[in-house]
Amino acid sequence: MRKLIDAELENIRSGKAKTPKPFRWRFQLVPVAWFAGALAGLVCHAAHSFMAAAVSAVLISAITIIATRAREPFPRRNTQAWALWTSLWITVLAVTGYGPWAGVYLLGWLAMAMRWWAHYAWRPKEPTVVAPPGDIEIWNDLAEVKKWFATLGPPRQISNGVVYPILCRGSRTHIDQIITERSALAAAYGKSIVEAYAEQAPDGRKDRGMLTLLRTNTLMEPRQWDGLGIDLATGLAVVGRFPEGGDVHERYFIRGSGRGGAKHTIIAGVDGSGKTGLIDLGLCISASSGIIAPVVLDPQEGQALPAWRDHVPYACGLDECMAYLRGLHDAMRARSQFLANSRWCPEHGIEEGRVCSRTGCRRRTRMGMHFFDPWMTGLPFIEITIDEAPILLAVKGSVPLLLDILKLGRKVGFRVRLAAQVPSMKELGGSSELRSILAGGSVFVLRTGDKVSGGMLNMPVKPWELPKQFPNGEPTFGLGYGDTPDGRNSVTIRTDWVADAFETAERLAPTIRQPNEDVLARLHNAVGLDQQRVAQLQGQAADMATAQLQVLAALRGPMRWGELIGAVPELQASEVVKAFGQLVKQGRAVRNGDVVEPVVLSDS
Repeated sequence: MRKLIDAELENIRSGKAKTPKPFRWRFQLVPVAWFAGALAGLVCHAAHSFMAAAVSAVLISAITIIATRAREPFPRRNTQAWALWTSLWITVLAVTGYGPWAGVYLLGWLAMAMRWWAHYAWRPKEPTVVAPPGDIEIWNDLAEVKKWFATLGPPRQISNGVVYPILCRGSRTHIDQIITERSALAAAYGKSIVEAYAEQAPDGRKDRGMLTLLRTNTLMEPRQWDGLGIDLATGLAVVGRFPEGGDVHERYFIRGSGRGGAKHTIIAGVDGSGKTGLIDLGLCISASSGIIAPVVLDPQEGQALPAWRDHVPYACGLDECMAYLRGLHDAMRARSQFLANSRWCPEHGIEEGRVCSRTGCRRRTRMGMHFFDPWMTGLPFIEITIDEAPILLAVKGSVPLLLDILKLGRKVGFRVRLAAQVPSMKELGGSSELRSILAGGSVFVLRTGDKVSGGMLNMPVKPWELPKQFPNGEPTFGLGYGDTPDGRNSVTIRTDWVADAFETAERLAPTIRQPNEDVLARLHNAVGLDQQRVAQLQGQAADMATAQLQVLAALRGPMRWGELIGAVPELQASEVVKAFGQLVKQGRAVRNGDVVEPVVLSDS
């Protein structure tokens, strides 16, 4: 039924709707009908019904004048003339019958009929179909309703549709007012928000923009990753596409000895929107680059990104994630110290002496590298991926560590990719600074379950309006918006996908860049210290349990505090105090002043 309705609406818009054709000769037979009406006077003459003729004449005139008063001038005037002429001759013929007066009527009728037929033609043209309003007419109508002072310029044809420049009167309307009306634009043109959309001009001017109208929804069909990695000259990688076919890019780093370094990424979206698919795609791109060493922190006990567990440093669970985070923070500090105290040549990178040792160079080296370049340092980018980040950020101490990495990571080559369903301050550990820094990099907002997530990341969109299924019934995995270097954050995108992350990770494994030795050593050291701390705590717990049993055994009834300490000679006084304190918390002992005694537990 829905397809039939859509097809009929499309026919109506295109002018192809099948409507019943009216009788072709309906206008030409009008004089014949009036001629037959006049002959009714002869019938009245034969029946001697002069009163019936007079009444019929009055009724014909009155009804015709009333019925045609809203018609166009020609049919109104001529039809009323016919009525008066016929009314007159009904009465005349009812009195005279056949004779010379009938000939006079016939001549008058023929003169009026010829004029009528000359106007409507004996062989009239087929009724013309009124063409549906064009794109510009629809725009003008919508602009009038929305009170936009904006017009469309000459169209430019593209493979799947057309693009119109939007020219705004800047003092009355700016392009952002139009961009936010996605639903109104789509509805006016009878399309979805993926097929009809406005966006800002490439040069960023606010008094102009672009309107794109596509014939089909190109984002319904997913596009598989083409296997290409990062463009090493720009630090950009293709991660998806726009509706008209343009590529969506994610920035991994910026090259250059001025502001060069790593760039961060944040991904937001409700469960089932395609976040994990985009993360897997990003890891595939990083793994194939040769200059990025991925590290995964998975607070979901290894379920978030299992395809990479055997191939990159991978922390499972909160304890191991925290240990990795401490190790990475320590490694970042160490690398910062190394770069700050390194000499480097602008042409050949890090050098030992004050003068470049390369043959033919001999340039004076510079002290302190205030940016990061893997080709000049020989060190890889360290990419930290955290899926379901709010779980980890709820752990005490995690936010300051991650915030330091985000702040200082650019200059030392540490990059963070963080994913969260809702990028609120509460979910991100209460840190607005953390969210602000992440929003400065590449931002991807897939379908959300609330009306505020897009605004939390400064996106001028409504990702909660994105559908859960495409018209073909397939889930809208990867459908969303991106604040990327492309500068098109108001246009819907769909991210590419990896058919089998396990197979791809296995294939890329031999060439995946691993962290440099110093980073690995600090990671292992942090994990080792963490395990040592756990073992220490476990040993302390066992010792405390033993001490509690010893104190409880000595405490057979009420006794003074000094007597209890003396009754457990194998424990130090401080150990007795701790053990007895634990027994009190457990409700197994009480102390009243200087007297202590056990609590007898009932069998019930």
